[in-house]
Amino acid sequence: MRLIRDLLVAALVAAAVFCILELALRLAGVKFEAQLFTSDGARGYAWRPRAEGWAVVEGENYVRINSDGLRDRERSLAKPPRTLRIAVIGSSEVAAQQVPLEKTFESVLEKHLNDALRPAGYQAEVINFGVDGYNQAQDYLTIRDQVWKYQPDIVMFAAMPAMLTRNTRELFPPMVSTTPFYDVENGEAVPDRLTRSFRAPSAAKLRLKDALASVVNRSQILLAIDDLRNGLPENIRKLRLDFHPVMAATKQPHSLSLLEQVHNPDNPKLRKSWEIADALLEKMNETCKQHGAEFWLTILSDPYTDNPNPESRRTEERRLGLPSLLLTDQRLADMASRRGIEVALLSPQLADYAAAHQVALHGFFNTGFNTGHFNALGNDVIGRMLAQVLLARSPVLRRREMAGVNAGAGETSSLK
Repeated sequence: MRLIRDLLVAALVAAAVFCILELALRLAGVKFEAQLFTSDGARGYAWRPRAEGWAVVEGENYVRINSDGLRDRERSLAKPPRTLRIAVIGSSEVAAQQVPLEKTFESVLEKHLNDALRPAGYQAEVINFGVDGYNQAQDYLTIRDQVWKYQPDIVMFAAMPAMLTRNTRELFPPMVSTTPFYDVENGEAVPDRLTRSFRAPSAAKLRLKDALASVVNRSQILLAIDDLRNGLPENIRKLRLDFHPVMAATKQPHSLSLLEQVHNPDNPKLRKSWEIADALLEKMNETCKQHGAEFWLTILSDPYTDNPNPESRRTEERRLGLPSLLLTDQRLADMASRRGIEVALLSPQLADYAAAHQVALHGFFNTGFNTGHFNALGNDVIGRMLAQVLLARSPVLRRREMAGVNAGAGETSSLK
């Protein structure tokens, strides 16, 4: 009996200490990165439906995932009458979990399109399918398997060149071991050998894992423990590689700086990745054609190409021996255009905007200047630019009655 009593007292003391520490962390405003992901049989991982918590690595923002696993508000599967739907696919720059949902470029784009469509009695819905860390293969699988239940009229694949030119496991180390990658066989993109060996997780194990993640997200102490468990070994490994001369020599010989990877399209180490990018773009385009949707490639800038100081850009160009930091952006645009894909090449415009207004489109209070993901201003500028491009060039949006320009009373639209 005494043993049971002692164990009970110890449990009560531990619970009291836990509650006091939890309360102290909350009162102090301490926040840790939430667990927002779940396993996905095809894509390796995805947002966990109804997950919510803080994103604090860049900025500080509370993120909610909707019931269908999208970083978006709740959407009906059935498309409302007289509605234009745009599905936006991409990685973390599309998910934009660093900024509030209403400040993402998808929300800004939706607002500006609605301003244009409202006079003709139409509305726009821009649905965010972006997931942090996705490679192009995962984005293709999102288009193939996830978007069509929403009946989009336009599918927009938005990405920075850093993602489009790193389509191999060596150049784009996966976030999880089951992340799929594609290869090119006989000119066609196909899952690579390792991807073909993957097996979907069991439903029971996945439910348990998701339930535990939901519990962890409700406690700052548990999130802190999880952060230490996941982050500390990796940080130690990086420090050992950086500062131990023998271990540093064992780094993979294919390691390239971001600038070398992205801004020199002729780098021979990227040749295979370019082939995969081209083949996957074709698969994306064909899938959209089969479903009667326009397909767009939107090319976004990175912190080097839209540095508000033009002289800093020229310094990097000279260091790399390149006439421009936008060579890869233009080659991607040309590659897509040859496939008959609509292209919104925004990187030069974003660079001009940053220089003209002397503003940083990336970065937050806890990051360096103009580093990391797009901030609220960057998202706002992208959304406004995309609205202008689509209204001017989209075959769907160019219809005069949809743009609300001189719309005749008896005109009708073929948009469903």
